[in-house]
Amino acid sequence: MAVTRFLARIDLRHGRRWVASILLLALAGGAALTAAQAARRTDTAYARALADGHASDAVVNANTYSPDPLKLGVQRAKGMRLLDAVDHLPMVIAHGRFGGANLFAFKGNELDQRFVTGSAFGLVAYDDAIGRTISTLRLSAGRPARLDRADEITINTKVAKLTGWRVGDRVHDLREYDPSELDPKTGAPDPEQGTRLSMRVVGVGDLPDELLMPPSDREPRVFLTPAFARRFPDSTFYLNEWVRLRRGHQDLAALPRRRRDGEPRCVRRRHADRADRRRARQGEPRQRSSGSGVVDPRRSGGDGRHPARSAGTGPVVRGTGE
Repeated sequence: MAVTRFLARIDLRHGRRWVASILLLALAGGAALTAAQAARRTDTAYARALADGHASDAVVNANTYSPDPLKLGVQRAKGMRLLDAVDHLPMVIAHGRFGGANLFAFKGNELDQRFVTGSAFGLVAYDDAIGRTISTLRLSAGRPARLDRADEITINTKVAKLTGWRVGDRVHDLREYDPSELDPKTGAPDPEQGTRLSMRVVGVGDLPDELLMPPSDREPRVFLTPAFARRFPDSTFYLNEWVRLRRGHQDLAALPRRRRDGEPRCVRRRHADRADRRRARQGEPRQRSSGSGVVDPRRSGGDGRHPARSAGTGPVVRGTGE
């Protein structure tokens, strides 16, 4: 009996050692699993955010610029028809329209060069879908601008950071220009011309489509309303149709790709892969191909050039997508 108790005490001491080892292994394993799950959530965060924001699969561009004021209406109407035709394609399940506006920021009577990027500073909505039900703005403050108010704007976080503008501010540093008020060679605005605007900031937010871009690569944007488009119809020099496709990026090949005489043209942006998500997290520039056929619609609402340098190209439709 004494021997049995002696052996039991030995086994118990060894068992306690094993319990300690098992607990240590369990803690290490749990930490490893937690880290793996966190890494997986981080890796899929961009995809989930794009889905939650109804990000577009493709952006189709129609250049509506003309140096001749008498032809602006004709060019714009033709661009509208081209994009309307895209909207009716069977693979398009949702769409919204932005236009690139000749909007400039000034410091006193000097052009504020921080907002001269070669891409449109002002994006004007042409419907009630863009920024709301497709590529929904991710608001960090305030609310979306009312569709019927030409004097309300939403700004992105880069503009807020550069200017210090906040929700509720009334800003007087913006001017709208018609093409006739721009230098025909450089596209620069004449400080003595243009319409001085008084705009109220009602929201601060970013497009979900910009998530894969490091903050340093994001363009400053002011988001304008359909009421602004009606008030300044000749300010728009290109139109963008942001579309969602039935099978996502798999349907890109079915979009029209003809290239001449104002026919639709679609340029594919490569699918955002894991390396792109890593670069965005680490603040590295996104890799871009130097060959034709790769365009990032979030860097440029249209062809990435100022309208004066795109003169004579006629209405062209370009598309990019995931």
